[in-house]
Amino acid sequence: MLVEDLSEQRGVIESALANLKLQTDTQACRDMSQRLSQTRTQRTILQDKTQESLQQLSRRLQGARNRVDSSKAQREEKSHAQVMRDLLHEQQGCVEQVASQEQRQRELQQEIAALEKQLEEVDEN
Repeated sequence: MLVEDLSEQRGVIESALANLKLQTDTQACRDMSQRLSQTRTQRTILQDKTQESLQQLSRRLQGARNRVDSSKAQREEKSHAQVMRDLLHEQQGCVEQVASQEQRQRELQQEIAALEKQLEEVDEN
């Protein structure tokens, strides 16, 4: 009976050992599953924060681009305005030159007329 008792005890011990191993493995799987779930949650939170940061950076970048475009347009507008002012000054200068040439032409015509009159008077004498 001693051998039978020992065999029975051995069976009980092996069964208890198998149950303990199963419980240990089950608990390890639960722990690992919980850590995996926590890691996934943390990764999701980190991804959300990263996405939000990227969106903020994208908005800031777009705002900076808009300011650059606006500044460029203002510079071009100022440049265009300056070109127009320069052309206006040049046009005014040309108008003044034309007026001056017309005045000089009138003066020369008066001188020619005076010389022709003198020539006629000389011819008559």
